[in-house]
Amino acid sequence: MKKILNNISFLSFFSSGIVYPYLAFCLIDFTNHYLFLQKNFIDYNWRYFYAFWGGFNRDLFIFSFITLFLGIICKYIPILKKLSIVLLHITLFLPLIDYFYFRATLERFNWIVLNFINFHSSKGFIGNMGMEIICLLLLFIIAIFVSIYLSNRKTSFIEKKFIKPLTAICIFTFFSSLFASNVCFPIESNFTGHKRTVEGKNRILKDLYSGSIFGFLYSKQNKTFNNKFKEYSSKERLFLETNGFLPTKQTQKTEAKFDRLIMIVLESFALEYLHCVNPDIPAEASPYLDYLMNNYPHLKNFYTSDFPTLQGLNAILSSKIPFNENNHNKQKHNLAHLFESKYPNSTWFLRGSSRVYGNEEITISKVFGFSNFIGYEDLAKKYPEPQGYVWGYMDNILYSEALNIISQINREKYFMIIDLLNQHQPISYSITEAKNLPSEVKNHKNDIVKAIYDADRLIKQFVNICEENNILDERTLLMITADHYPPLGYGHKELIKDKQSHFQLGKLPLIFVTSRKDIFKNLKSNTLCCQLDLAPTLCELLGLESSDEYIGQSLLSSKFEERSIGLLNNQKLYYQSDSFEFVENLSEPATTTIVIQKWINNLTSHQDSK
Repeated sequence: MKKILNNISFLSFFSSGIVYPYLAFCLIDFTNHYLFLQKNFIDYNWRYFYAFWGGFNRDLFIFSFITLFLGIICKYIPILKKLSIVLLHITLFLPLIDYFYFRATLERFNWIVLNFINFHSSKGFIGNMGMEIICLLLLFIIAIFVSIYLSNRKTSFIEKKFIKPLTAICIFTFFSSLFASNVCFPIESNFTGHKRTVEGKNRILKDLYSGSIFGFLYSKQNKTFNNKFKEYSSKERLFLETNGFLPTKQTQKTEAKFDRLIMIVLESFALEYLHCVNPDIPAEASPYLDYLMNNYPHLKNFYTSDFPTLQGLNAILSSKIPFNENNHNKQKHNLAHLFESKYPNSTWFLRGSSRVYGNEEITISKVFGFSNFIGYEDLAKKYPEPQGYVWGYMDNILYSEALNIISQINREKYFMIIDLLNQHQPISYSITEAKNLPSEVKNHKNDIVKAIYDADRLIKQFVNICEENNILDERTLLMITADHYPPLGYGHKELIKDKQSHFQLGKLPLIFVTSRKDIFKNLKSNTLCCQLDLAPTLCELLGLESSDEYIGQSLLSSKFEERSIGLLNNQKLYYQSDSFEFVENLSEPATTTIVIQKWINNLTSHQDSK
């Protein structure tokens, strides 16, 4: 074997200096990704540098391994030598390609394009490249010519002096990468053996350790539809408007009924988690939420419109699907932006996970339009760091911080979202092992029940404090809902036995807590509706002019057309009404009717045009 390896002339290219620009590109890519863009988002410490080191070694190991692999191919299949060298150079240029992409879009390649790849995301990616696309084309041309030159070049390197260093590099980088992984992501023994790695404040550690070319290893792709807008006939438009598919400006700007809105958004929380809706939930788990359902305006057929969290929030705030994460300009139709335009510096978004998780620092401020964003890094300056909790700060800390902010704002106008985490699965160790739980909750085999009890207890505590401090006055509305329906698993099917036609786009709680219940006298609890209807409803309540782009309708309108529209994982579209219902796979051409085909096609193209 040693004799065979010593005769592989291809390996000499590794020692000829090709690896040096690769190392330089990796360093440039890392610097651009993390030390530049996100330097204001986090406080660096030794663990970040370990992750940086591990990611760099991971890249070097991949390059070394590919070099060896292609060298062996050249030895046994000489006809593939030119192709092998081209593949080697493509690998070499991957970090530089990633660098230019990141410069153009301010997003990770694997997060935006390869996670939801379709014609529209690809079009947005290429369109945002600008002059960078020309640089990439030039680099590819140069790489091809260099590859052809090197493939015809006769080398005389002494292979015996090369094999040992190359093997040493592979072994060293492999084990150093593993070591960095162990240092940065230690096992949490008190959290069911999970690595404290991919979520919350450690998301950036995971990306650092992944290396600069990690995003190019994904291959998830979907087919899609044509992006050209197709005009509707008058008959088609009437059908779509009647059935709630198209924006319908039903309400004009009215006098504000509320000056302040506090929106509590529970994580992955189904309506069927309440005992008053689902008798399989112990009565001890949701007594206060049951009380609110029985004494305040609420809905029992309020459905998810998108999944997961950011998509669900987008449906609530923008009354649109799908979610365009590439749009980094504040959307003028967004509820938070509308409120902010009327009352500057008056919008707040609170959550316990990191500001940089899923690029939410960018999304919350530049897409949703919130002027104040409180995340893990901000809370860490005031509260002890949570122990053994993978997602971030617990909900009790968020409620405390919300009360602190409200007390400082006093009676000013504001719009605040408290985006909770405690019900995220798997359920936190501190919740499942909490003391003083009611016996029916403590002994229940499903941990979701304990999380429901935790949510119920904290909401009651928060509302009581608000009432004691006269925060919930007649000009303040408290709204309780959820970001999306719970994902399957963790005993969910056993708890909710009702087999729905679109299980993960099920019913959510929606409760309006206010002393002015007469405002909601036209709200029918059994109305079939969805998250798309919240923005126009809240515009009417807050005295904002409802956008012409809203797909949803005001729930307070006498002309409300009952229907539910939902998008699941950017792949399947669900619709239901009294007239008809359908399910369409967005990775394939729409098949229901011609008008539905047009609508699905235009749904994304219309958004991209904004």
